[in-house]
Amino acid sequence: MAILICQEAGLAIMPDYLTDAGVASGVLQVVLPKWIVVPVGVYAVWPPNAL
Repeated sequence: MAILICQEAGLAIMPDYLTDAGVASGVLQVVLPKWIVVPVGVYAVWPPNAL
């Protein structure tokens, strides 16, 4: 996804650790600096005999 963003293909919500270098170098630009993503839970469910 970062490759597409660097090629000006649109906007993305990405973690800071993936974008800090791009923002510092000017390749990426923060568009909505005050907007934050609400954290959501992520769950994984496996059947008991899957392992």
